[in-house]
Amino acid sequence: MRRVFLPILLLMHQLCLGQSPRAAHWYFGAGAGIDFSTGTAVSDPGSQMNSLEGCATISDLSGHLLFYTNGQKVWNRNHAVMAGGDLSGDPSSTESSLIVPLPGSDHLYYLFTTIGGSASSTGMYYTIVDMNLSGGSGGITSMKNIPLFTPGTEQLAGTQHCNSTDYWIMGRQNVEGVVRFYAYLLTKDGLSNPVVSEFKLPNHTYNTVGSISFSQDGSIMTFTSFGMDTYVFDFSTTTGALSLKTSIGRAGGEEVYSNAISPDNTKLYTTSVANAGFNYLTQYDLTAANITASRVNIDSVDFRHGSPNSFGYIGQIRLAPDQQIYVSRWNQDHPYQIDPDTKYSLDSIDVIHQPNLKGMASLPQRNYLYLHGRPTMLGLPNFISNYTSPIPTTTGCPVDPGLVDFAVSGECKGLSLVMTYTGPSNIASLSWNFGDPASGADNTSTSMNPTHLYPREGDYLVNLTVNYTGGAVTKTKTVRALTTSDVQLGNDTILCEKQSLVLHAPGSIGVRVQWQDNSSRADYVVHEPGKYFVTVSEKGCVASDTILVDYKKLPGFSLGPDQSICGNEKILLTARILTDTSSLGYEWQNGSSEKTFIATLPGSYILRVTNSCGTSSDTVRVVEGFCTVHLPSAFTPNGDGHNDLFRATGDHVTQFRMVIYNRWGQKVCASGDIGKGWD
Repeated sequence: MRRVFLPILLLMHQLCLGQSPRAAHWYFGAGAGIDFSTGTAVSDPGSQMNSLEGCATISDLSGHLLFYTNGQKVWNRNHAVMAGGDLSGDPSSTESSLIVPLPGSDHLYYLFTTIGGSASSTGMYYTIVDMNLSGGSGGITSMKNIPLFTPGTEQLAGTQHCNSTDYWIMGRQNVEGVVRFYAYLLTKDGLSNPVVSEFKLPNHTYNTVGSISFSQDGSIMTFTSFGMDTYVFDFSTTTGALSLKTSIGRAGGEEVYSNAISPDNTKLYTTSVANAGFNYLTQYDLTAANITASRVNIDSVDFRHGSPNSFGYIGQIRLAPDQQIYVSRWNQDHPYQIDPDTKYSLDSIDVIHQPNLKGMASLPQRNYLYLHGRPTMLGLPNFISNYTSPIPTTTGCPVDPGLVDFAVSGECKGLSLVMTYTGPSNIASLSWNFGDPASGADNTSTSMNPTHLYPREGDYLVNLTVNYTGGAVTKTKTVRALTTSDVQLGNDTILCEKQSLVLHAPGSIGVRVQWQDNSSRADYVVHEPGKYFVTVSEKGCVASDTILVDYKKLPGFSLGPDQSICGNEKILLTARILTDTSSLGYEWQNGSSEKTFIATLPGSYILRVTNSCGTSSDTVRVVEGFCTVHLPSAFTPNGDGHNDLFRATGDHVTQFRMVIYNRWGQKVCASGDIGKGWD
């Protein structure tokens, strides 16, 4: 089919390097390149790469080229193969590679590669590039060709996490009978374990050719693969999970190859080949009730006889920083050749100027940009989807509605209530509606912790709306501006034995009182120790209080039994406390306030002990004791148990010394203990 394209006015699209400088340079095909760093697409023939299909490029945050790859080799910004830059990827994979900066680093990059088909080494791999190596030209680290999963396909894409800092990298495992995706989160700490999304979709293990693409904001992922329909998924940039949104049917015998999503997420573009030669560039309206029926072929090629209309096989399509979708061509008939047996497009790349518009209004154009004799071939470079957007595209991490909440203080205490936001911190703003429209402008607030004075008692419906980038959550509560009876049982206290305490709770019509024993009288009389509490309910408001009551006895003590004293003997009198010993006062019969008293004479000794509950007293009598000492005149040490020892006896002896000599004047015994004798 031959199509006639209307003349169009080419619009200048400015590249906002503040948001998407990472995608400023494109290298693809056989030495082809485009430079978007000035805001306008300019041919850049400096590439040394030859890639039939997949490739990837990365620039720094100022839009300067860092390095590029076809998945098998890595070239630095000087267009020389990087140190260690031989990888195990496959340039004939549709999406052979993807370059992602490590969050939080200014020099480390993860390079992901894919191998599809039937090779034993199929799978998805990663390699780490350090731009500090080789004098700033970069080099491959020891982390090279690290496998992530196997067997693999040719599909690889990436988008930003909702926090706009981390990245999701998506690949597909080649599994019979199901479609299984692996989403890896790349943070400053490296790669996470994958989030696996699996779908019961028709699939055969040879279906490894095709592509996956994220929308610029990462919310949509589209999937095309030979032998399958096209599938559209919703993607959670928070969790990494996919959910199937819809499928798009294909024509009989059609194999769908590449896909791209319009900047506004309303159009899907695909390239496909059918009936061994017909080749299509197709648009679908993602907002249509029947997406399959919305199909419009905006370009096509009858390729059965070697491209008689001079426009060869339509290859990959990719959204660019200028918000146009670029289209590669392979095997296009042209006077220029680089191989006698193979003909390529040597002069240009196609474009869709207005991809947000329906059908031919999208303005497809062949031979849009001359590439200085460098063939496009099948592939175009792979990027993190957000890198092509001139504005921030991540929607922001959503707020969990279940966590949005606020506390209210002052309820049942009066008409002035304080609202305090207690939900997640990742919000842009919040707003309150206090349910009091009569208060006019005072009925709303944007403060985190506002106070509102209600005009009268009653229940009011308060709405809190929390706004975050991409959405909002509203929390509604009924609050009560009421003044209810307060309850104050007083501080914990200690009573003296036999004392009582009257606890009082407000009691009036409409007030419900409940004590700890379920009694409901207003006053409660305490006679014994314990914990006492009361709950008062009034107009739906509840107040309560608790008090601990303990009891204290009079001091309990004893001075002991009466005692005797002899001569110059001294007796220490001490109170033996039997009960509470804290905060005691002492008073002896002579006015002394010491805890002890020394008795030196016979008489009555009285001690009075006082605590907070009163005074107790005790008396001890000290009498004159028996004070004589007896010495025997003889003894019989014959072991019969009678008078076997010679010793002294006596009461109240304070000093004793006994020395015994024989008839020759020799000392035979000495003792200072009256209790010991001589045998």
